[in-house]
Amino acid sequence: MTFRTSPQFKRLCVLVAAVGFTVVPTLAQRGVSREEQRSFNVGGMPQVRVTTFDGALRVEAWDRNEVSVTAELRGRNQSDLDRIEFAATQSGDQIQIEARLPERGRVHWNSWAAANIPLRVPRRATLFARSGDGHIE
Repeated sequence: MTFRTSPQFKRLCVLVAAVGFTVVPTLAQRGVSREEQRSFNVGGMPQVRVTTFDGALRVEAWDRNEVSVTAELRGRNQSDLDRIEFAATQSGDQIQIEARLPERGRVHWNSWAAANIPLRVPRRATLFARSGDGHIE
C-alpha cells in the first residue's frame, strides 16, 4: 500500500505544527488569576504602604478621601495562585497593602506567581511602595 500526499497537504501539516508550537506555550503562560478589591475611607494626610513580592505597582493620585486597590494575582496554575497571600488593612489613616509569596514546601522550577497592584490614593497621601521584581509607576 502506497500513501501519497499532495504538496498542499504537506504545507498544511507544517503550518498546523508551527501554530501548535507557538500557541500552546502561550496559552500555558496565561495561567490562572483572581482579583482582590479593597477600598478605605481616609482623612487628612494618609500614609499608604504597598509591597509586592513580584509584579508591577501603579499608583494614581485622585481628589477623593479614599484609597482604592484592585490587585491582580496570577499564577501558572491554581496551586501557584493559592500560595499568594494578599492583605489590605487600615489603622486610622494608615493603610497597608501587601502581596506575599511565603516559602512553603518545595518550589518547582516551572512555577511562577505575580501580584500586579494598581491603586488610587489621595493627592496628599504619603506613599511607600516596593516591588521585589517589578516596576513602579
